[in-house]
Amino acid sequence: MAAGYTPAYMPSVPITSANATFLQPGNYLPAPSVLVPPNAFMPRANTSPIGPVVKSRVMNGAAAHLQQVQGQKVSQISVILPVGPLFPSVQSLVPGLLTNGSAATKALVTQAAADGIDITAIPGGEKIILSLSSPIGKETAMIQTAMQLLTRPVVDPVTFNTLKQDQIEAFRKLLDDPKVPVFDALGKQLYGMQHPYGISVPDLYADLVKQDAKTLMDVYQFALGKPKEASVLFVSPLPVAQQQALLDQGIQSARWFANPYHQGPFPATPRVQKRQGKIPPVLIPSNKVQRAHIVRAWQAPTVESVDYPAFVLITQLLGGMTGGWFKELRTRQGMVYSTQQGYNLQKNGADYNVSAEVNFDKVGPALQSMDRVIQELISQPVDLQTLEKVKLKYMREVRTQTQSSEGIAAVNLDRLTDDHMPLHPNDLIARMMAVTPQDIQRVAATVFGPQSGFEITGVSAPAGVLQQWFGSTRRV
Repeated sequence: MAAGYTPAYMPSVPITSANATFLQPGNYLPAPSVLVPPNAFMPRANTSPIGPVVKSRVMNGAAAHLQQVQGQKVSQISVILPVGPLFPSVQSLVPGLLTNGSAATKALVTQAAADGIDITAIPGGEKIILSLSSPIGKETAMIQTAMQLLTRPVVDPVTFNTLKQDQIEAFRKLLDDPKVPVFDALGKQLYGMQHPYGISVPDLYADLVKQDAKTLMDVYQFALGKPKEASVLFVSPLPVAQQQALLDQGIQSARWFANPYHQGPFPATPRVQKRQGKIPPVLIPSNKVQRAHIVRAWQAPTVESVDYPAFVLITQLLGGMTGGWFKELRTRQGMVYSTQQGYNLQKNGADYNVSAEVNFDKVGPALQSMDRVIQELISQPVDLQTLEKVKLKYMREVRTQTQSSEGIAAVNLDRLTDDHMPLHPNDLIARMMAVTPQDIQRVAATVFGPQSGFEITGVSAPAGVLQQWFGSTRRV
C-alpha cells in the first residue's frame, strides 16, 4: 500500500434474507431408471449435511460465498484474487511471492503449519488462489494468517531470482516437449493469434525472462487494491453469520481495502467467437520425434452452457481405458499405447482435445479411426445402460470428493475462478443425472459435427512423413 494511505472502507453487510442469495440444494432429482439402484440418491450414513451456499459481501466489498458443512473437523478459506489477462508470466510468480517471498513470509507459513494450518497458493486462469485449511477452533488464526499473507507481501532479491529461475526451468522443459508446438499452434487457431488464451509457451518464456521484482510487486499491489473484484470462499462447520464476522474482523485487522490510486477495472478478456467448420491440418515438421504426435481439438461448451452436463458425460464416455478413443485406437486397431484427452475451461471459452502418438506409417489410419469414434457418437444413441453407469461413476466421484470441507471447496473453486456461481453438490449431480441419450447425441453433433462444430487437427512428424500423408509440410 502507498505510504500515508488511509482506506475508506465500507461497513460490513450483515447477512439477512433481504440481501443474501441462498443457493439451496435442488429438489428436482430425476426419478432413477430401473438401471439405477433404488438407494443411489439416498445420503450415506456418514455423509455430513451440506448447507446452501450463501452469497454476501464482506466489509471491503469482496464477494463472499459462505457454506456451513456440519460434522466436519476442518474449515477452509480460499481467496480468489483477479490479476487480469495481460500478465500470464507474472501470475506464475505470485504464488511463490505469497508463500515464500521473504524470511518473514516463510516464518509465518512455518508458524501456521505448527498450528495445523495448511497453505497453498496457485495460479488459476486469470486469478491467483490462496487457500488455507485449519482444524476446528483455529479459524481466527487461519484468517489472520491469510490476511497477513495477502496484504504484506515482500520479496527479497535472492528469493525473487530463485522463484524466477524455477519457473524458467519449468518452461525450458516444456520447450523441449515435442507435443507442445502442436498444442501451441492449435491454441492460436482455436482462440486467435492475439487472444490471451492462445499464448504459446515460447511467448510465455520470453515474457518471463524480462520480468523483475518491481513488475511482480506492481502487478500484485494493483490487484490487491481492487477487493471488490475479489471473491472469498469459506466452507466450515461454523454458521455462515459467524463465518462472515470472522472474515470482517480479519479484513479490518489487516486493513485490506480499496486503494484509491488503483482506479479502473482490469482489461476484459475478449469472448471467444463461435466458429464453424474444419480448417486444414496444422503441420509441424520435426526431426526430434520418434513417433507422430496427433492432436485434434474442438471448441467446446463452457460451464454456463446448457450443453455442459451432457458434454462432461461425453468426455467420460470417450476417455480412459474403457472409453471410445482407447477402445478404437488401442483395443481394436493396436496403433497406440495410450490416448489422452483434455477439457480446458476458461472464463470466456472452452476447448476439448484428444491426443495420441502413432508410428509414422499409421498417421492416416489413426485419423480415420478417430473419425469413426466421432461418427458413432453422433449417429448412434448411446446405450442407456452405459450412460447410467457413467452417471453413477460421476455421482460417486462427487460424493467422495465432497466428504470433506476441502473437497467441497474444490468443487466450487473451479467455478469461482471462471466467475461462475457455486453450486450445491446435489445440483451438480442432478444436472448430470437428467442427461438423456438424445442429449448426448445432440451435443456430440453440436461439438463434433462438420456443420455446427469447429475442429482443427495438428500433427508433428518429420517433413517426409507429413509430405506422404498430407502432400505438404506447411508450418504454422
